Amino acid sequence: MIGLDTNIIVRFVVADDAAQCEAARTLFASLTVEDPGYIGLINTAEFIWVLSRTYGFPPNTVTQVLHELLGCAELVFEAAGDIEAALFESASTGADLPDALIARRNANAGCSTTYTFDRTAARLPRMTALNTADQANTGTPPRT
Repeated sequence: MIGLDTNIIVRFVVADDAAQCEAARTLFASLTVEDPGYIGLINTAEFIWVLSRTYGFPPNTVTQVLHELLGCAELVFEAAGDIEAALFESASTGADLPDALIARRNANAGCSTTYTFDRTAARLPRMTALNTADQANTGTPPRT
């Protein structure tokens, strides 16, 4: 197994630099089920961020690309099940994919909830909105 840095995955998908894209595609073509490429969770989060923020990919396109990569037998993703679940929860709640992944990983680490100021993220299972003083917070956050 070999590790793949985020920039290799981005060049493979985006193809915005001809030489780097060709090198990335050659590398991907050399991967096999017996000798796969490994994509860590940090790489996955960075990949989502780069596609969204740097390249302006809409959320549904990022989701589609990630689903396609997850389906490649020649790739091994750290926490693939959590990524798949986060993709579903993000789509069903409208929350950002990284927020869904944070909530899922925190729950797996034993957290009863993850507090957030992000009202959309708070729609996720295992996420709780934390009120601020100007939102009439009347005390300490509840423990669930």
